[in-house]
Amino acid sequence: MSELRRDDDCCRSGRQESLTRIYHYLDGELSGQEISAIREHIDTCHDCREEYAVEALLKELVRRSCCNDAAPDGLKERIRARIVMEQTTITVHRRMG
Repeated sequence: MSELRRDDDCCRSGRQESLTRIYHYLDGELSGQEISAIREHIDTCHDCREEYAVEALLKELVRRSCCNDAAPDGLKERIRARIVMEQTTITVHRRMG
């Protein structure tokens, strides 16, 4: 990960890099040192702070929307049956070909 710059214009030229850092931060994929550096940067960089707020809100909305939904009855069995059917089809085609 590149060195974090401190000025407000730091991320205008490297937006994708900034977003990638924010995604890794939100997903808990960073070391303790990287987490500290990003927290400090978000506190001092207006652009990154705004990006972080948007991405954190989006992640929370997705979590709330998706975690309460239960799979329809019988879905697991239909998926297993489809896997068996696909494996059988592949096996038959390999034997014939």
